[in-house]
Amino acid sequence: MSRTFRWIGWLGLGALTLSTAWFIYLGFTTGGTVDGGDSIFHYFHVERTTQDFSSALRLWAKPFYTLIAAPAVALGGFTGLKLFNILSAMAALAGASLIARKLSWKGYGFLPFLGLAAAAFPTYAFSGLTESFASLLLIASILALLYERPALAYLLASLLPYCRSEAKILLPLFLLYGLYHRHFRQLPLLAAGSLIFSMLGAYYLDDWAWIFESPYQLDNDYYGHGSWLHYLKQLVHLLYGPLTILTAMGVLLGLYRAWRSPAYRRHTWLLVHLPALAILAGHTTVWALGIYASAGLARVLVFVLPLYFLITLESLEAFYQWTTRLNKKLGLGLVLVLVALCAWLPYERGNAAYHWKTALERSPRHQLVEDSIVPYIEAHHTPFNRLVSDEPLLGLALGINMVDSKRIKSWRLMAQNANLFNHEKDLLLWDNRWLNQLKPGPAELAQDPCWHAVKKWTIQPLGKRQEFILYERDPACSAPQKAP
Repeated sequence: MSRTFRWIGWLGLGALTLSTAWFIYLGFTTGGTVDGGDSIFHYFHVERTTQDFSSALRLWAKPFYTLIAAPAVALGGFTGLKLFNILSAMAALAGASLIARKLSWKGYGFLPFLGLAAAAFPTYAFSGLTESFASLLLIASILALLYERPALAYLLASLLPYCRSEAKILLPLFLLYGLYHRHFRQLPLLAAGSLIFSMLGAYYLDDWAWIFESPYQLDNDYYGHGSWLHYLKQLVHLLYGPLTILTAMGVLLGLYRAWRSPAYRRHTWLLVHLPALAILAGHTTVWALGIYASAGLARVLVFVLPLYFLITLESLEAFYQWTTRLNKKLGLGLVLVLVALCAWLPYERGNAAYHWKTALERSPRHQLVEDSIVPYIEAHHTPFNRLVSDEPLLGLALGINMVDSKRIKSWRLMAQNANLFNHEKDLLLWDNRWLNQLKPGPAELAQDPCWHAVKKWTIQPLGKRQEFILYERDPACSAPQKAP
């Protein structure tokens, strides 16, 4: 390997180290959550696990992620979870660079720059979401295979479905790799994760088969379906600009090489290309057919973005090889220009700014809940008995864990058991984001003499009206309270 590429490797390591330090600082000093729903509920589940181990055994919460992240939450709360995810994302990029080096790609030092250029990858780590850690686990599994540690690789791979549900479709690829490479003694470890969590369920839940349940409510209006091209467009948005073009070239190059070379097909293509394409194809199919449960979210592809960075790097590697046949310095110069364009254009065109703003800044809704609604409730309705709301930001701002909470209950529960909420200090907080399709709504509550609207908040960011209405219980309708 030439001295130039060794220097590029050191530059990549330096960029990764400095970026990690900067992101840790931002994690401490900024208040964004990236996503105002799942990001916070994952935090609630992890925080609950620090008090009750069995709370981790919920498939929606991704039990392996929940257990591994629990110490970070115990030490630092939501900020601790963000730092855990930031370190996971940066470690995934470092691991992807090691994969490139192990595959003897000279430009492995470019990979951190590609990963940082696609701002979606580092920014989604500033949250409680599971994609960053799942990405690290996938990269670690592939690295273990490349370093001829199949037992470790299959053990790690067996835990992937307990970080991301869609990772189940990757297990057959690991099985196929093991069969190709005659890892017969180690392959049973692909079932280790399921066996471990099944046994934990038998002990804590009296249900060994809980791992086969669906973690999603399929009748929820949150899920839907759409175009076959939806996730391809989402991937283009996540990668953006020249990175998208180079990735497409890398996919085509991989298909060509897999067709021409059985050795490549059983190694690089099976470990790098197929998992990335399988996740894309899986989400595309589920969304287009409206089966299982898909909300069409772009972030689910963040899980495999490091593999797409590797595919991009492979196309750059091939481009360098072709151009150096004409002129060695010209080839390296052109590669440097392409990497620079990949890094510069997303920032110049605003794509990166959008992702960073979402990650670091509190959304208008977050500001409204934290700066207006919560202070009003604390000033006029504290202590309250129970508050009915589906707004996760409310629980985060009040410091109340909304998972199995006795003080904040879901609107669906209230709709099904309205008689449970008859205390004179019960409150309802309706909003038109989470509760627009549920009854009772403002029209029904206006006709109910037992509930009175006491405060209304409205914002309209980007032309989308967001509304909150706080209701209090009429003491005349409340059940008699026992004397203390």
